[in-house]
Amino acid sequence: MNYCSTTNLCCFLIRRRRFWPLIVIMMTLFACATPSERVLPPIQKETVPLAKPAPPPRVPYVAPQAKQWAPLMARLMADGWDETKLNDLFTRPDVNFDPEPMNKKLRELYKLAYRSDLTRQIQGGLMELGYTPGGVDGLAGENTGAAITAFQQVHGLAADGTPSEALLQQIQAELALPPANRLPARKTLAKAVSPRQVYKHFLRPERLAAAREFYFANQTDIQGMEKKFGVPGEVVVGNLMIETGFGSYLGKDKAFVVLSSMALCADFSNIETYLNDLPIDPERRDWLKDRAKEKGDWAYQEFKALLQYAEANKQDPLTIPGSIYGAIGICQFMPSNALKYGVAADGAGRGDLFKMTDAIYSTGHYIQGHGWNGDMVDPDRQRDAIYRYNRSTPYVNTVLAVADHLSKANNKKLAAR
Repeated sequence: MNYCSTTNLCCFLIRRRRFWPLIVIMMTLFACATPSERVLPPIQKETVPLAKPAPPPRVPYVAPQAKQWAPLMARLMADGWDETKLNDLFTRPDVNFDPEPMNKKLRELYKLAYRSDLTRQIQGGLMELGYTPGGVDGLAGENTGAAITAFQQVHGLAADGTPSEALLQQIQAELALPPANRLPARKTLAKAVSPRQVYKHFLRPERLAAAREFYFANQTDIQGMEKKFGVPGEVVVGNLMIETGFGSYLGKDKAFVVLSSMALCADFSNIETYLNDLPIDPERRDWLKDRAKEKGDWAYQEFKALLQYAEANKQDPLTIPGSIYGAIGICQFMPSNALKYGVAADGAGRGDLFKMTDAIYSTGHYIQGHGWNGDMVDPDRQRDAIYRYNRSTPYVNTVLAVADHLSKANNKKLAAR
C-alpha cells in the first residue's frame, strides 16, 4: 500500500469514526518502519541565554610618582574620592612620606605601656632607700623626677631625673648593700610642686599683657560668642593664648602630610623599621602592630575630614598648616572637630579656623558642646569641660589662671569708668 492510498483510507476511517481499524493500520506501519524512522524527534527545549560575566573591577590609576601612596589612594577612591584630584595632590613635589608623627605616637604609647613597670620598680626602690617619689604608681611625674634627681646627685651620677634601666641597676646595687653602708637619702617631697600645676611661661607678665590686649581688642566678637554659647570670653581667650598664641604659631607641618603619613602606617610594615631600637619581642611587636592599625585608621578618618574641610572652605589642603598630629587653625581643632564645631561668626557655613572671629566662636562652640552650661557654677564641671579640650591638668589650671587674671582686669577697668 503506497503512501497516498494509506492516507485516503485513514481519512475515510476517521470520517466514519472507525478508530480501531485506524489504530491497527498505524501499528502496522510502525512495525514495518526502520529503526531510525521509529525514533521520536527530540523535544525542543527552550534555551536560556547565559548571563554575561561581570567585567573585572576597574583598577584606579595611580601616577608613578605617587606609587608609595597607592594603598591610601585606593582606599580613598573606594570611599568615593575623585581619582584625578587625588593624583594631583599626591604627585605634588612636597608630598613626601613622614614617619615622625606615627613614630612619636607609638613611642609615647609604648612608654606608657611598658616603661610603667620600670618606673614602678624605681619608685619602690627609692622609697625603700628613704627617698620620696610620692608613690608607686608607674607614673614618672615631678615628684618621681625630683626623687630620681636627688638619688643621682647623692651618688655622683648625671642628674637628669629620668627613669632608665641603668638607674634601676644603680638602685638595686644600693639596696644590696647593708643599710649601714648605704649613702644617706635626700627627701624631696616637701619641694614638690603644688597640685595646681600650671604652665608657668604662659603666666609671665608679657604673656598676660598680650592676653589683656587681645581680650579688650576683640570685645565685639567675644561678647557675641558669649551670647550664643554661654562660655565666658576669658576662658576662650585662655584657650587661644595657650594653643597658638592667638595665631602666632599654627604649626610647622603640613596637616595633609602628617595625617596621610599616619594613615599609611596602618600597615605596620611602613613604620616598623623606625622602631628597631626599642626592645621588642613578638608579643610587643603584635601590640605595636595593633596600635599602628588603630592610630592609622583614626588618622585616615581625620585625613578625610581635612579634605572635606578644605573643600568646604575652598582651600588647597596642602596649604593648611598643622601640629605634629594634624590639629589645625588658631584654635587647633582636629579636622573632624573642625567639621563638627567650626562655626562662622556671621552664621554662614562651618567657619574658617584661620580667621580670628571664627576661631573665637568655634572655641566657644566646642567648650559648650563638651559640657559647659552658661549658668554653670560648679568648678569641677567647668574644669571637666576645659579638660576635654586638652586632656592635661596643668593646661586646665593655666586656662583658668588666665581667665581669672582677665576677669580681674575687666572688673578693674569697669570700676575706673
